[in-house]
Amino acid sequence: MAKASKKTNRYQNPGIPSTHVDTKEKVSISPLFQQITGVVVDKEKEELLARDERLRQEVRDALQKLESALEDTRITKTDYEEKVKLLADEDERLMNQESRLQKQEQELRLLETDVEIKKTELIEENKKVAFERSALKSEQLKLQEQLVELAELKANAELGFAIEKQKALEDKREELGRLQTEALEKLSANAQRLADKEKVLLEREENLRVKEAEALAGFISERKVILDQQQYEIQALKNEWIKEKEQQEQELAQAKHEIVVKKVEIEQAQNKLQNDKDQFDATIEAMRNSIHREFSVQITKLKSSNESLEHSHNQALDEIDTLTKKLQQYADLERQLEGLGVLEIQEELTVLREKNRELRIKLSERTEEGLEEENERLEELCDDLESQVFDLRQKNNDLENELNNSRLSVMAKQHLQQEKRVLEEHKRVLDTSISQLRTQIDDLVEKQQGELPFKSLSEMDQIFRSEARGLQIVPELQRFVSIMQSNIAKQKFYYSLKDIRLFIAGLAMSKLHLLQGISGTGKTSLARAFAKAINNAMGEEQEKLYCEIVRVQAGWRDREDLLGHFNAFEKRFYTKEALQALYRAQQPKFKDTLQIILLDEMNLSQPEQYFADFLSLMETPDRAEINLLDSANEKAPELFINKRAIKIPQNVWFIGTANHDETTKEFADKTYDRAHVMEVKRSEEEVDITYANTEQYSFTSLIQSFEQAQHKHKAVVKNIFAQLQNSLLEDALKAVSVSWGNRLERQAYSFIPVYIEMGGSVSEALDHLFATKLFRKGKVTGRYDTRAEKIEEIISCLQEAWQDLDLTGEKPVMSLELLNQDVERLKGNL
Repeated sequence: MAKASKKTNRYQNPGIPSTHVDTKEKVSISPLFQQITGVVVDKEKEELLARDERLRQEVRDALQKLESALEDTRITKTDYEEKVKLLADEDERLMNQESRLQKQEQELRLLETDVEIKKTELIEENKKVAFERSALKSEQLKLQEQLVELAELKANAELGFAIEKQKALEDKREELGRLQTEALEKLSANAQRLADKEKVLLEREENLRVKEAEALAGFISERKVILDQQQYEIQALKNEWIKEKEQQEQELAQAKHEIVVKKVEIEQAQNKLQNDKDQFDATIEAMRNSIHREFSVQITKLKSSNESLEHSHNQALDEIDTLTKKLQQYADLERQLEGLGVLEIQEELTVLREKNRELRIKLSERTEEGLEEENERLEELCDDLESQVFDLRQKNNDLENELNNSRLSVMAKQHLQQEKRVLEEHKRVLDTSISQLRTQIDDLVEKQQGELPFKSLSEMDQIFRSEARGLQIVPELQRFVSIMQSNIAKQKFYYSLKDIRLFIAGLAMSKLHLLQGISGTGKTSLARAFAKAINNAMGEEQEKLYCEIVRVQAGWRDREDLLGHFNAFEKRFYTKEALQALYRAQQPKFKDTLQIILLDEMNLSQPEQYFADFLSLMETPDRAEINLLDSANEKAPELFINKRAIKIPQNVWFIGTANHDETTKEFADKTYDRAHVMEVKRSEEEVDITYANTEQYSFTSLIQSFEQAQHKHKAVVKNIFAQLQNSLLEDALKAVSVSWGNRLERQAYSFIPVYIEMGGSVSEALDHLFATKLFRKGKVTGRYDTRAEKIEEIISCLQEAWQDLDLTGEKPVMSLELLNQDVERLKGNL
């Protein structure tokens, strides 16, 4: 206590003189200093004004140059707009001509339609003639049947007449017998009457015989007349039919001849139209290329010139601002000097320097011995006084304690006892709370130790334990690709049949897909829609079970960013979406379904870092597993290998989407070589959704379909590489230090047969492989150590190779486009 007081008195003693010099004393500026500074300022001001004038002149010159450059740019822009206008007029003229050609095509189509209608009418007339012939034949058959019926009627008539006659005779006999009986009874009275009746009967019989003869004669003559008339009508119909047939045959021959002539004319017109269209397209393309080449260089030069002028202008403006600030500072200094001359300022500076030297000398000559002795004496005095004060305070405290003790009463003691009881009660409550907290902490520790390290994965073992039902076998691949296109089209996503073929054939070739293209062409949608189409997934929740979307971040560096990491303190693994998808694909419910892990914006970070383990495992599919723990864990999920590693199942494909801009990374060769690369473009092809269905297809049957196609068309791929071996194309590629290895051949044996089996051509499949594996940017094209002549040699050898492979009907369109663009680039046309 005394020591602390001593220090306080030592530093706060007002009797000790301070050695601190007040440096904030106001210094007056003499007129001489102001005069000298004014001369310097005037000189610098003149220099600055001269430099300012020079800079202003330079700025004016730069502005004039900029204005002239802008004027040139405006003139160039005007010329460009005029040429664009001319091009637009030419386009409009070509569009008008194309519309006229389309009208002619429509007229030709109408003529073809009329011809088809006439042809149909002739066919209908032929059918009518054939029908009439059959009708005539049926009429002849009917006439013959009528003749037979007439003969039958005649026979029946004769038979009926005889029967009638016989009946009449029987009646007559009966009547004669009756009359005879009556005559016997009335012989005498009726003899004459019987004779008369007999006479009448005889006459009647004679009349009947005459009528019978007349009827028989009339029937024969009538029959003859009818037969003659029928034969005449038949002959007339036959002659008329023969004439009509000959006439129709002549008309049919004439119509056929006209159809052939019109067909030839239509084909000639179509060929002419196609040639004109090709010529117009080539002209337009050439004009566009020439205009683009003509103005791209000028625009680039003008932009660079404009940028340099703007940079110079900005620098000049910055320098002007700096000089302006300096001028302002000099003006402020001039105002502070208040118009003093240079000599006055120099005099005042000399006086101030002398004063400064005198003060420093006095300060250095001053002795501090007397001050130190006085300070020590005062410190001793302070210590003595502090000791006395401390003793007095101690005595005062003792006296106060005695006084307080004497004043304590019974009530004070009871109050103290009550406070003690309250404190004891508080202590008991605190002890209870502490014990409860200890119990909760122990429970939390036990709970934490009892938690599963892979909780979400272990839950899958219980949720997806049952196997999938109702999986269908994949039909023939050509029908399967149409079904997939229709199922995707039902989701309002439209892709060409070629893109669907390339995507499915890529599944047979590699477990990694790279979908490239400009933004908005449907790269992400293609993978998602295909997963839903092949698995018949309805809604977003079901889609997540078959297509897991992983959004790649720019800061990813290793596999922990993709799969997750293990927290050693909590004894728990923080699983990411990719790890959950890999484990879910192995569950009994999903092990026979196609699973996709979609790496969205895959090249935002370097794939060769965070995806390195998976790239290596693609080369060793028999050892496709990743260790997640350093040692085995008894609480690991059921499907883990050795209770520490996860297997990469065969029914999982990694599909990455990629954009190429300043925010993304470039893929390395090892990634391109192992992946199936597709350029997704916007499709305008109409899609027929009649093939769509609601089936979920088995992964096993899909792989079997791939294997059957690969076995079926293996000879085709073998023949291709047998002819390419030691070919001119291989020599031309070796000239630029490029060749293909076993990996490309292995991928071709997997890719090309499946593409052919789906209805695609050998040329398209081989062209896609060459374009994405050999002629891609950075391999053969896009290099600065290759001359244009070598690329042209590769183009020539590639075309010859296509002819040697009997692919003359088609061209390697993608490969030639890449190579020709690189030739134009090397020649400076792009």
